[in-house]
Amino acid sequence: MPRQRKPLIKYNPFIPLLGLVQWGDLGNVTIYRAKNGRPVFFPKTFPDKPPSQLQLIHRNRMKQAAKEWQALTPSQKKAYHTAARRLSLSIPPFGLYFTLNLPQNAALKTTISNQSGVQLP
Repeated sequence: MPRQRKPLIKYNPFIPLLGLVQWGDLGNVTIYRAKNGRPVFFPKTFPDKPPSQLQLIHRNRMKQAAKEWQALTPSQKKAYHTAARRLSLSIPPFGLYFTLNLPQNAALKTTISNQSGVQLP
């Protein structure tokens, strides 16, 4: 196993003061938190090969779900938000919509709908 190289960008204590979220991609830098809680900065890397067929299938599934979500009326979107809040679920409305509309989660959608008392479209 190759040795992991040290980050090229040093920790800057002023970044939290700017109100920036300290993980993910920011410009050409990827940031994550180490076990000790301090952020680690690495130059952003890009894929070195094209996506596989399975990745393309999953990406298309996400694109289709996003299009369907955008087609919902505001009251239908609010139903997912209300269901998540009533059941204290830590998931955004689109995440709940996407999860519950996967074919294998039909029973879960019914359960969430029944327990929250909200009819989910």
